Amino acid sequence: MKMSEDKYANLDQLCNKGASKNENAYEDDIASQDSRDKTKKDATSKIRPGANPSSSDNSRRRPSRAAAVCLGLLCVLLLAGIVGLGLHHKHIFSEFEDCKASNINLAKMKDQLQISFNNITKEKDQLQTSFNTMKKETDQLQTSFNTMTKEADQLQTSYNTMKKERDQLQTSFNTMTKETDQLQTSYNTMKKERDQLQTSFNTMTKEADQLQTSYNTMKKERDQLQTSFSDLKQAGPKGWTLFQSSWYYISSEVKSWDESRQDCLERGADLVIINSKEEQTFLTMPDKRVWIGLTDKDREGTWKWVDGTPLTTAYWSGQQPDNGNGDPIYGEEDCAEIVIMWIWNDISCANHFNWVCEKVINSVII
Repeated sequence: MKMSEDKYANLDQLCNKGASKNENAYEDDIASQDSRDKTKKDATSKIRPGANPSSSDNSRRRPSRAAAVCLGLLCVLLLAGIVGLGLHHKHIFSEFEDCKASNINLAKMKDQLQISFNNITKEKDQLQTSFNTMKKETDQLQTSFNTMTKEADQLQTSYNTMKKERDQLQTSFNTMTKETDQLQTSYNTMKKERDQLQTSFNTMTKEADQLQTSYNTMKKERDQLQTSFSDLKQAGPKGWTLFQSSWYYISSEVKSWDESRQDCLERGADLVIINSKEEQTFLTMPDKRVWIGLTDKDREGTWKWVDGTPLTTAYWSGQQPDNGNGDPIYGEEDCAEIVIMWIWNDISCANHFNWVCEKVINSVII
């Protein structure tokens, strides 16, 4: 509104200045015209003394018409300025309303931000309080830990001292038994120490009795296990053969590798795991090809026994294992067999051969 008032004031000044300028020009024109008319009149009177006086009246009316035209133009300019100011005032008022709405929105946003800032400030203060509390508790725990560490060191020192004293007393006790006659004069002084040693001796005697009882119990269990082992060696499972510390079952029929293993599991055993050259020689049969518990089904080229242990000592023949040299006619060769002349070969698990089950004697006893 102030801007509009200033513009109106400037417009008034401009109009007043224009009117003043037009009046001055009008007066100058009138004076100039009077001077010309007077000169012309003098000339005319000199040339034509009997001329018509009405021409003088027409000359006087011309400045009045020019002033009327200027005034009309001034009114038109004033009207155009008023219309322009009205339109500008409307635009300014619209912008003012937009600014007012923006200020209201900004005020709301400011209030929301202030609330959020206050909430964050409160949370920060709470976290700071919690941190300070935890820091105090940490300091207290550290102090307690240091105190306990010192006490533990003191107790350890005391324990070491007492242990040394106990060893010394034990030595003195043994010496006292041999030198009883020489230490008779010191008997009264050493009586207290003897009583302490007697207490230790009684404690050790009880411990010795407990150890003797445990020893007797373990001896009985050993005798029972020895008896069970002897009975088991004398009468093994039907159809099984004992070699070293395991029983072996050699099938009389042929099956696939998976079917052979399932048969062993149903018998409480598993396919044989070969741990020595002697065992390999024992399992060699001149007229049979037998499955053993070795496979690389889980990962090609990584051979493992059926108990999950990796293969360390092998008895492969020639270029075996070769997985059939990639020939699809042989399929995936993921299982191992003992062929004639006691060597190993990898072959498809779907083939049907005899198999060997192994049952360790320890697992049988359990």
